[in-house]
Amino acid sequence: MPKTVRAPKLLYQVIKESIMQTYVTPLLREGGPIPSDRKLAAEYEVNVGTINKAIHELAREGLVERRVGSGTKVIPQQIVKPAVGIYFGDLVLDGSRQNAIYGKLDHALQELIAAADRSVRHYVDMRIAAFQGEPLPELMDDIRSSRLTSLVVARASYAEYEWLSRLPVPVVGNSVNFGGTSVHYDMRDAAKRATKHLVSAGCERIALVCPTPPGGSHTDSPLWLGVNDALAGTGLEGTAIRADTSVKPSSPGERIPDEQRGRAAFERLWEADERPDGVVVFTDVMAVGVIQAASEMGVAVGSDVRVVPFTNAEHLWPELESLPQMQLSMKKVAKALLDLAERLERGEVAGDENVKLTFRDGSKTRTRRR
Repeated sequence: MPKTVRAPKLLYQVIKESIMQTYVTPLLREGGPIPSDRKLAAEYEVNVGTINKAIHELAREGLVERRVGSGTKVIPQQIVKPAVGIYFGDLVLDGSRQNAIYGKLDHALQELIAAADRSVRHYVDMRIAAFQGEPLPELMDDIRSSRLTSLVVARASYAEYEWLSRLPVPVVGNSVNFGGTSVHYDMRDAAKRATKHLVSAGCERIALVCPTPPGGSHTDSPLWLGVNDALAGTGLEGTAIRADTSVKPSSPGERIPDEQRGRAAFERLWEADERPDGVVVFTDVMAVGVIQAASEMGVAVGSDVRVVPFTNAEHLWPELESLPQMQLSMKKVAKALLDLAERLERGEVAGDENVKLTFRDGSKTRTRRR
């Protein structure tokens, strides 16, 4: 097979590249005039026709404009600064309070990026499930054009968005590790502190309401371990209850809302022979379902049963405002995500980071607001 021989560049092409580097590039941001064709011809020691052809190519590419009487000027270009990306996958913009949580995280991320004088690119992936296994085209375009330096994945599951782990830029996941690093929430510590609060309030039979892990096993769940950590040495070891949050879908593939799971879990707990007097609830949406079910069943929350939910957006759930709760600060999560992204951009080794929840006594907060 004959070898492919690359043709040498023509003289006007060589001069065009030199003019681009010497005169055009320095003026791309602000624009401005460059020397006349005659001056350039004298500088490069070529005829005016060769310079004219080089300038014509630059004009064709939209870099310069030529006007009779005013010469050749560089056209100001919009300089695209490299940016950090924020990716939201598996998101349905239905106005629900559950999705409003991600709006709060997005707001916190943007505030921190603006304070650092950096630009940001948003990617909201609302493709149907059949296409979620393939990279988002606009995101890949930005990577190829060097407009994206790192990516913060605010919402996406590893199972459906595994392609995120193969991107050639640093990726930081929110609760999901895509092969680089991630920010996790210290659920074991949160469950332990929530349970300790219930024990100190006199509760002797505590239930945990949280999604059932794949396969139904819960013995190694951080939440379950946290509950039992708190009960160790209290004489209540082995008394904790793991609530059943399962709900049979009405059709294959139907997603059951967490609120509905919370309702079903509390109904089962209260209909059991041994009722709990304290309940730890993972996710605020499930907690809303628990409160609704208790109200409908005539159960007084605070006296018949104490409830400590986990919340991740302040004042988003009026139903939970008066309850003691473990709160996750979106500002803390945003800062941890961006700190990891910046460390990875600098080539530093960055491991996973745990963000702790803080305890808030709802009754005291309510008193202060009166």
